[in-house]
Amino acid sequence: MLARLITLHDELFAAIAGLSALTEGGLPDRSRLADQRLLLSRASAARSRLLELEIYPHLLATLSGEDALAVRRLRTEALALRITSGGHVGRWTIDAAMDDWPGYCQASRAMRAAMRQQIGAEQNLLYRLLETQAREAA
Repeated sequence: MLARLITLHDELFAAIAGLSALTEGGLPDRSRLADQRLLLSRASAARSRLLELEIYPHLLATLSGEDALAVRRLRTEALALRITSGGHVGRWTIDAAMDDWPGYCQASRAMRAAMRQQIGAEQNLLYRLLETQAREAA
């Protein structure tokens, strides 16, 4: 589980970096923007699936106390971010982004920062918990 999560985090960071690079320049080709957003969306969805279907259920079934509370809190924060992200994607369609590139760049910058913060929180908590469980199982 941990190795897959690390891989998905790396893919997500790469997709975030790709969109960051695109938004640092002038108005891009429509298809480039669509491709970068699709990469980011797919990477984010893959991470969410792993967390929701495997990692969170596993940890919540095996942890108690403060660690379980921390996992629940992280899960709640991730859900809130997914809702915010869905609103962002709905507001900033490709057409809307192309029509207001500076506004999209600003909104995208804030969304990417929130995503990086969430991934950092996942790394800080989940890596430690999964590593500990792997050592104890060995």
